[in-house]
Amino acid sequence: MNSLPLTPLKYKHSILVIDDEEAILDIMRMTLADQGYDLHTAGSAEEGLKILKESPNFSLIISDQIMPGMLGVQFFAQARKICPNAMRVLLTGYTDMEAIIEAVNSGGIHLYITKPWRRDELIYSINQILSRAELLIENQQLNELVKKQNAALLELNKNLEEKVRLKTLNLEQSARELKTSYERIQLILEGAELAMSKIVESRDPYTAGHEQQVAKIACTIARSMSLPNVQIEAIRIAGSLHDIGKIAVPSEILTKPGRLNKRRGNPAGSPDHWSCRCT
Repeated sequence: MNSLPLTPLKYKHSILVIDDEEAILDIMRMTLADQGYDLHTAGSAEEGLKILKESPNFSLIISDQIMPGMLGVQFFAQARKICPNAMRVLLTGYTDMEAIIEAVNSGGIHLYITKPWRRDELIYSINQILSRAELLIENQQLNELVKKQNAALLELNKNLEEKVRLKTLNLEQSARELKTSYERIQLILEGAELAMSKIVESRDPYTAGHEQQVAKIACTIARSMSLPNVQIEAIRIAGSLHDIGKIAVPSEILTKPGRLNKRRGNPAGSPDHWSCRCT
């Protein structure tokens, strides 16, 4: 029974152990047999590289440092290129710190274990480094998810910007069209106002300019009362057209000097109280 507390692992992990001593491989098999790992072994660095090339999905690679033909540090330098995401543990039978530092720097070693080792310490060390591997895996998955979400948000932002741009263009176009329509209507109204004013003047030339004077005085009064511009404009129009009723009155009545009698004062057959006095 292991005396050191182990961290529960979320995934099933594959482990590759490389050592030229078969006895060490047997010990590894017996030690890790009941831990639930998918264990693979190799008797040389060359065999280990071959296994990695055939299946580069190992979570953990454990290699002895002193092996015929290739040192552990040399093996890890190549294994790192084949299986870059695997955790790497170096087994060494001596405590040559310079060799260990070289292995860490050149081979990307995550952990070293000295021989001989205690069974529970080996199980604990492997458990902890695989727990670290799971954190790296989850971080990588989160990073990939963030990248995808950022890409999706970027695309959504581009689409929204394009929609806003098109909407703005449409609104600007509509505003220009409304402004043009308003200006046309304004010109039509001003033309109609001027035409009716001229008609009134032509009906009664003795009062020519009277409408403009009334409009001017009325606007002056409206401004002194601090009325809104809209109301001032309406007052101006009303002043310009206040005599528009003269259009329906015959010219001989509008231009007749003196007083109107009852007979001439009601030429259109309207009620007697419509009679007026012209001066």
